Amino acid sequence: MKIAIFADNISWRGVGVITHTQIELLAKRGIDILLMTSEEGRDLPPTVDVIKIPKISTGFSQVVKFASIWNALKPSLKDIDLVYIPNMWYSVVEHARRMHIPSVISVTMPWPVCYFGNLWLEHKPCSGCIWYHKAGQIQLISKLLKCMTIKAKKFKPVAVSSMLISSFPKGYFIERALRKSDRIVAISETVKKWLTIRYPAVVDKIQVVHLGALFPPLPYVQPTQDRRLRLLYMSAPDEEKGIFNLIKAFSIAVRSDNAITLTVLGGASSPRLKELITKLGLANYVTLMPWLPPQEYFKLLPDIVSRCDVVVVPSLYEDAWAGVTTQAMALGRPVLVNPIGGLKEQVKEGFNGYYCDCSNVTLFARKILELRALEKEEIIKAGIRAREVVSRTYNPVKIIDQLIDVFKEALSENEH
Repeated sequence: MKIAIFADNISWRGVGVITHTQIELLAKRGIDILLMTSEEGRDLPPTVDVIKIPKISTGFSQVVKFASIWNALKPSLKDIDLVYIPNMWYSVVEHARRMHIPSVISVTMPWPVCYFGNLWLEHKPCSGCIWYHKAGQIQLISKLLKCMTIKAKKFKPVAVSSMLISSFPKGYFIERALRKSDRIVAISETVKKWLTIRYPAVVDKIQVVHLGALFPPLPYVQPTQDRRLRLLYMSAPDEEKGIFNLIKAFSIAVRSDNAITLTVLGGASSPRLKELITKLGLANYVTLMPWLPPQEYFKLLPDIVSRCDVVVVPSLYEDAWAGVTTQAMALGRPVLVNPIGGLKEQVKEGFNGYYCDCSNVTLFARKILELRALEKEEIIKAGIRAREVVSRTYNPVKIIDQLIDVFKEALSENEH
């Protein structure tokens, strides 16, 4: 099988790591790969052929850009069996279809489902969003205007209006790509739910494959003995990820029991976070680390995690997956999560992690104190079970074989 992968991101944390790992594992399974990317293909298997293409926006302009470069790419695609788009560049589907090449796309985040995603109102996707069928037009317009008003307080109103206007044609082309692709891979049951609500006509094409659990191998890390409760935050220091609620809840918990510490990976890059920590007098309890690129991140992560007991992933909105959750579990740490979206799919309360309504700072603080009251041995056992869940359920060979099966289905359906 020879496939062309059109990847907009193979190097950044998150989706880039997922895509890079897919390429490595597919090559190991004997798949012949032609990679089209605008990034440097560092550390790729030698069997992967790479064609560098111009940098292309993931927004509406990609439709125009791909139309302009496609003729130059055609000769390289004449022997291709299938086109795979792991993220964002969905307009490729239209061109592949014209060449009678089957296509598979994967959806790894909310963007293709709700293209008003960055107009979140109070950190949650709007129930009146354009994809939410139960909302009437009046409610929809009212909600969008309210979102714009709030967003305009932080950003220039012109920029918000421009983004809103461009979303309509963007949504049209996304829907066309989803309808014309042969198969759609959803990164989680949560993403499948989103797609089913927004695009019910494509539900028969959707297959859930846990691509978010793909990352470089991580060892089990034995916890060091410490009488304190040591928490670790590994996500980006963004408000919707719940970091500021975590700091506020942590501040309340520390007043009751000062044998609790928190490390924030990437927190050193956030002036707002530094200001809040100083304001709350937490400098002796919170350690801010720099944001690490993937190469350093996976190299240093075992040592960082060895100095923590529980990893906290307090997203305030439905996360498509949150790979840091699976990574923490692979290293043998239980995870405290807001039980919504892909987080709830990975973590079971009291088994390999813990649940908390992280949008409520008081309840959040109470949960931290409950963890502090647990016997350390109980937390260690939950971490061991977390590692077992990853080994059993999110085995990378099993996941990549599921993806290859999706490719085969697309090929079979097209008698290709």
